[in-house]
Amino acid sequence: MGAFVVGRRDLPFLLAFAAGVALRVVVTVAYRPALLFPDSFGYLHHAAPLHLSPIHPEGYAIWVWPMVNLLHSTAAIVVAQHVLGLAIAVAGYAFLARRGLPRWAAALATLPVLLDPLQLVLEQYVLSDVLFEALLVGAALALLWRRRPGMVAAAVAGLLVAAATVTRGVGTVLAVGFLVALLWLRVPWPRLAAFVLALVLPIGAYMVVFHHEYGRTALETAGPRYLYARLAPMVRCGSVQLPG
Repeated sequence: MGAFVVGRRDLPFLLAFAAGVALRVVVTVAYRPALLFPDSFGYLHHAAPLHLSPIHPEGYAIWVWPMVNLLHSTAAIVVAQHVLGLAIAVAGYAFLARRGLPRWAAALATLPVLLDPLQLVLEQYVLSDVLFEALLVGAALALLWRRRPGMVAAAVAGLLVAAATVTRGVGTVLAVGFLVALLWLRVPWPRLAAFVLALVLPIGAYMVVFHHEYGRTALETAGPRYLYARLAPMVRCGSVQLPG
């Protein structure tokens, strides 16, 4: 596979990318400085000053810390997230074109990231979704950019999955998927070890700090209770017919 070079064949993607940029400018101006969800206030609270939450991992709060404490701007957070969304589209397009997909088809595959309303809304919210998405895409591309990842690529993938795990707890489960992918790719064991070490060490460091603050070796303490608390108000037991 040769190097990826931008040319006339990339015009469909360039047009789609320009549309994605224009839409993000409109969303940023229309909903300035940012859209806020109840969870948003928790992230902002734990970012200034930085401390860990017992409810969910705080990788996102760590990421927004400079924008909260140095720039004092939630607008900077959403602008950074819009940039992440555009970067995901560019990286995905480059990967698909590198793997031999026709440029028009690779451009078509990026449209959900560039133009989808839900993607645009999530980028405008102060929430961890877009950062989590970008970290997982980066980890997947690190493993798949070449037919078989090298030592550095495996370690970078492990670091990105670790960052995703301390951003959203479900990353713990997704790490298993990445391990299965490495085994399926039949990478040599030193590269597998590099992935595991890069994955485990940052998560372990986070757990050590969490233990120092809350006395438990974990990423969070809420567990299933947090999900129950979010879902219970939505349930209408009177409309559900269950046998005794």
